[in-house]
Amino acid sequence: MIINSPRLRLRTWQVTDRDAFAGMQGHPEVMHDYGGILSRSESYDKLDRYIVTYEQHGYCRWAIENLDGLFLG
Repeated sequence: MIINSPRLRLRTWQVTDRDAFAGMQGHPEVMHDYGGILSRSESYDKLDRYIVTYEQHGYCRWAIENLDGLFLG
Protein backbone atom coordinates (compact mmCIF):
# COMPACT_ATOMS: atom_id res chain seq x y z
CA MET A 1 0.00 0.00 0.00
CA ILE A 2 1.25 3.48 -0.84
CA ILE A 3 -0.05 6.89 0.21
CA ASN A 4 1.40 9.99 -1.49
CA SER A 5 1.27 13.55 -0.24
CA PRO A 6 2.65 16.56 -2.13
CA ARG A 7 6.12 15.90 -0.60
CA LEU A 8 6.14 12.44 1.01
CA ARG A 9 5.30 8.81 0.35
CA LEU A 10 4.10 6.45 3.09
CA ARG A 11 4.37 2.79 2.21
CA THR A 12 4.62 -0.68 3.65
CA TRP A 13 8.05 -1.95 4.66
CA GLN A 14 10.10 -4.09 2.29
CA VAL A 15 13.06 -6.40 2.85
CA THR A 16 15.12 -3.96 0.78
CA ASP A 17 14.67 -1.39 3.59
CA ARG A 18 16.83 -3.45 5.97
CA ASP A 19 20.05 -1.42 5.74
CA ALA A 20 18.35 1.98 5.94
CA PHE A 21 16.15 0.77 8.82
CA ALA A 22 19.18 -0.60 10.69
CA GLY A 23 20.97 2.72 10.20
CA MET A 24 18.03 4.57 11.71
CA GLN A 25 17.64 2.10 14.59
CA GLY A 26 21.38 2.30 15.33
CA HIS A 27 21.49 6.10 15.57
CA PRO A 28 21.70 7.27 19.22
CA GLU A 29 19.84 10.56 18.67
CA VAL A 30 17.01 8.89 16.75
CA MET A 31 16.62 6.15 19.34
CA HIS A 32 17.10 8.29 22.45
CA ASP A 33 13.43 8.12 23.51
CA TYR A 34 12.96 4.51 22.36
CA GLY A 35 15.16 2.75 24.90
CA GLY A 36 18.46 3.00 23.05
CA ILE A 37 19.96 1.77 19.83
CA LEU A 38 19.43 -1.64 18.25
CA SER A 39 22.08 -3.83 16.68
CA ARG A 40 21.86 -4.60 12.97
CA SER A 41 20.52 -8.07 13.79
CA GLU A 42 17.89 -6.68 16.18
CA SER A 43 16.87 -4.12 13.55
CA TYR A 44 16.49 -6.82 10.90
CA ASP A 45 14.32 -8.86 13.27
CA LYS A 46 12.16 -5.83 14.05
CA LEU A 47 11.68 -5.01 10.37
CA ASP A 48 10.78 -8.64 9.67
CA ARG A 49 8.09 -8.38 12.37
CA TYR A 50 6.67 -5.25 10.71
CA ILE A 51 6.50 -7.06 7.37
CA VAL A 52 4.84 -10.15 8.87
CA THR A 53 2.37 -7.99 10.82
CA TYR A 54 1.26 -6.34 7.59
CA GLU A 55 0.95 -9.69 5.83
CA GLN A 56 -1.08 -11.19 8.68
CA HIS A 57 -3.23 -8.24 9.73
CA GLY A 58 -3.22 -5.78 6.84
CA TYR A 59 -1.69 -2.93 8.82
CA CYS A 60 1.62 -1.95 10.40
CA ARG A 61 3.89 1.03 10.87
CA TRP A 62 4.79 2.87 7.68
CA ALA A 63 8.05 3.54 5.93
CA ILE A 64 8.40 7.19 4.91
CA GLU A 65 10.35 8.44 1.93
CA ASN A 66 10.42 11.54 -0.21
CA LEU A 67 8.96 11.39 -3.70
CA ASP A 68 12.42 10.63 -5.12
CA GLY A 69 12.52 7.45 -3.02
CA LEU A 70 14.98 8.69 -0.37
CA PHE A 71 14.36 6.85 2.93
CA LEU A 72 13.38 9.24 5.73
CA GLY A 73 12.16 6.91 8.44
